[in-house]
Amino acid sequence: MLLDYSIEVSPLGTGGAVRQACSMLGGGATHVLNGDTFLRYDLRALERAVQHAGADLGMALARVDDVARYGAVLRDGERVVGFKEKGESGPGYINAGSYYLTPAAIQALPPEPAFSFESEVLAPLTLAGRVCGFDATSGFIDIGVPEDYRRAQSLFGDA
Repeated sequence: MLLDYSIEVSPLGTGGAVRQACSMLGGGATHVLNGDTFLRYDLRALERAVQHAGADLGMALARVDDVARYGAVLRDGERVVGFKEKGESGPGYINAGSYYLTPAAIQALPPEPAFSFESEVLAPLTLAGRVCGFDATSGFIDIGVPEDYRRAQSLFGDA
């Protein structure tokens, strides 16, 4: 597996960063991962789920005890159909920040240098029924809060 890094010279937003990274590809599909989260899952299984669903984009989901911190992902079977804002509590699935983009999803990226991946890509593709939710995941960690950062350090600190 080949790993490349895309460096932002100026802030591009979550979407502009994805588009810039995708411009480094020679075509084809790609996986995109947030840098501040960790998640275990089979990359190929996510690809197969997207293909089986006939979707343009696959979103890895994490099951959490309380969605209040993240907002929830709403599904109808394998399709993502919407999102609940942060604040509502209870167990559920969240967007874990790991995606599989088909060539169609990459083509759908706006041309602007800086934009929001969530509002300019995920939201429209979700409304169009083109996003597959993939929940065969485990070990989600969001290092954006001190307790999870400490947990990540205990797991990966000596790596």
